Amino acid sequence: MYLYLNILRNKRATQTEVNNSLAPWPEIVPKFSEAIPEWRAAWPIHIYLTSIAYIMILLTCLYLLYLKIQDKLQNRGRNSQLSLSLYSNLAICALTRSCALLIDPYASRPSILPIVFHLLWALSLPAFTAAFTMLLLALLDTTKKYKTPPFFHKSRNIAIVIIINFAFVILLELLVQFFTEAKVLLIVCQGTYIVFNLFLSVGYFIAAKRITTNLVTEAQGYDKDFNKSLKRLIYSIYACSILSLLTCISHIYAMVGVYSVLSPVRYAEAWPWWAFQSIQRGLELILCLIMLIIIWGKHSSNRSAPIAPESQHSTFHASDYVQLTSSSKINHNSKEELKLDLTKTA
Repeated sequence: MYLYLNILRNKRATQTEVNNSLAPWPEIVPKFSEAIPEWRAAWPIHIYLTSIAYIMILLTCLYLLYLKIQDKLQNRGRNSQLSLSLYSNLAICALTRSCALLIDPYASRPSILPIVFHLLWALSLPAFTAAFTMLLLALLDTTKKYKTPPFFHKSRNIAIVIIINFAFVILLELLVQFFTEAKVLLIVCQGTYIVFNLFLSVGYFIAAKRITTNLVTEAQGYDKDFNKSLKRLIYSIYACSILSLLTCISHIYAMVGVYSVLSPVRYAEAWPWWAFQSIQRGLELILCLIMLIIIWGKHSSNRSAPIAPESQHSTFHASDYVQLTSSSKINHNSKEELKLDLTKTA
């Protein structure tokens, strides 16, 4: 018993020394020792409901990856680096978010090194951004006007970009964690993320407008299921654009408002901070859900749709999110010449 208590005492002393060597995290948070009792049930509701939602997203992504591998083994699907990267990044985002919230929610537990939460939390952001960007590249390809750059046609190039992004985020988190002066890098990172999300918002809006222009008129006269699927896709893309814009607004507020790393405030007020974090998690989860709706629709119809022989060896066909099988003009007397195919990149 004495030996156990001595080991425990030494462990706590070592952890205290490590905590003292770390710079205090510059972002403004509440004083958790006072805020958590004030929140009562609202705190576990926020943590566990959000974690469960991310875990469900993780399981769905793993299931889609499993279906993708099954399709490849049975030669029913085409090779698609884009879809594999999309599933994987969305799964990484869900995994790191859920682990961070369950292990040390918002670095609120003094018994755990804060760097554990901050690294896990930071890794989810580039994964989410990569998945959201890849979906946009695929959708823009369907417009037949904005083509995906050839650089992203190869899995190696996609992997290089993602690895560089992850390495940059890890380096940034370590610098800020050990050097207080590096907190200005967080402002630079937030500003870059806001600008990039603005481009994504505009990109999703353009994709929705172009797909509407190209396809909705051709869909007239066809069965209701076709029109319903097409409208659902277009509404989902518009929703991505609006939610991406709202995400930008929330991050602008976080960058220049009371939660800014440059704010003179030492502690945030409990309930406004809780509400702000809940809004941000809600935006993220809704975006993940919309992406899964698009992806799920793609994959479910692909498993019953035959793959054209000339397309089986293609390495990248993002334009198959929505594909018109006719080459130039559409004969409205032939329903087979026009079909909605949301699957072949899945």
